[in-house]
Amino acid sequence: MKSIHPSSETRSKLSTHLVSTYSGVKFDMAAAEPLMGEFVKHGVPVDQAAIGALLAAKPDLQQVKDFALDLVTKAPLGDDVKSELKTMIGGLKGVEAVAEPSEVSVRSSNVYIKDIDQFKAGLTPSKPASPVEPLVVSAKL
Repeated sequence: MKSIHPSSETRSKLSTHLVSTYSGVKFDMAAAEPLMGEFVKHGVPVDQAAIGALLAAKPDLQQVKDFALDLVTKAPLGDDVKSELKTMIGGLKGVEAVAEPSEVSVRSSNVYIKDIDQFKAGLTPSKPASPVEPLVVSAKL
């Protein structure tokens, strides 16, 4: 009645704010160890400075896959070895990264609903709809 009802003088807009804590799938170094072993086994040239720069940037899984695919594509390897390595790269798994929720700046007059059932129970229903003109029942049948 105070915040939403059309006749209220303190009526304001109703808005819903959702803050996501999902920040993508991050690269898991432990999952890439078998792939690194295969790179060494097949003699895939790896620029250590480029890997260091990539890992320092805290890449997501797709960036690491793209980097590894680029290395395999440029390497002088047989087609069967390239295919095997590309399959391993495609199978790399990451870990879901969760960001800390940030503070959202909203007005202090906002009403926070933590329990929807309790909020609904506190609402006063408005009067039912009524016709603009009274209904007239005719006695003629």
